[in-house]
Amino acid sequence: MKPIFNENLLINLKTKIFVKKQVMNNLNVYLEKFKNKKTLVILDEYLKNNQKKRTYINKSLKFIKNKKIIINNFYEPTFLDLEKIIKSIKGTKFELIIGIGGGSTIDVAKGLSVSINYKKNIRNLQGIDKFNHDSIPVVAIPSIFGSGAEITPSAVFINEKTKIKGGINSEKVQPKYAFLDPYLAKSKNLRQHATCAFDALVHSLESYESNISNNFTKSFALNGSIKVISGLKLLNKNELEALTLIAEGSIYSIISLMHSEQSLAGAASYPLAAYYGYNHA
Repeated sequence: MKPIFNENLLINLKTKIFVKKQVMNNLNVYLEKFKNKKTLVILDEYLKNNQKKRTYINKSLKFIKNKKIIINNFYEPTFLDLEKIIKSIKGTKFELIIGIGGGSTIDVAKGLSVSINYKKNIRNLQGIDKFNHDSIPVVAIPSIFGSGAEITPSAVFINEKTKIKGGINSEKVQPKYAFLDPYLAKSKNLRQHATCAFDALVHSLESYESNISNNFTKSFALNGSIKVISGLKLLNKNELEALTLIAEGSIYSIISLMHSEQSLAGAASYPLAAYYGYNHA
């Protein structure tokens, strides 16, 4: 929900957010009520191919006995990509979906939470509150920080027929839990961390200058920027501490943007992806 009467303070969050080094070691405690649920895990292809990270993930999810893992290799996912996954799991009733990876992988998890049980053309879901049925609960675990997909009420896909990139927008796709683990995010590719961190900075800048910003959104935007910039300065010195700051800054920034509005930079990324194949970050 965004301000509609110039409110000075308006907070609307459904996601329980955890930021901590090796927080995944405690998933069995946080998600204890889901341990016997039929679970679908959407895992980023990059994580699948990294043995150290895959071992860490497998250990963290060991407490969930009944799970199916699907590898996501779609980086600007389309509704056709979503249909392919739905077809591969047809007939299975899932009670929990866990998305582990970048923003696109988390968007796939969120999209599946409503499209698996949708009987019509899933492209009809694009827009605001285009469905009435309950969604499958989602847990989001980002492997890189900046997009904020782990807490947003939107799952973004390209309609390959109309060339429109847009969200399945509803509070029903908003994850129930978000676990930001700097240990999982550790990588030698510091350039990619910096690129995604700038995504968070754009969120802060656009939110701060929004016509519907308020005291709350401006303070979060400023805090987000400070933390992200502080993290960037530390990347070459103390990666875990740097990623913790970037993770926290990303959360501040996306919360700020969720309560205000994006501007030209954010909006321009959509046609650039749909028409020219540019990744968001």
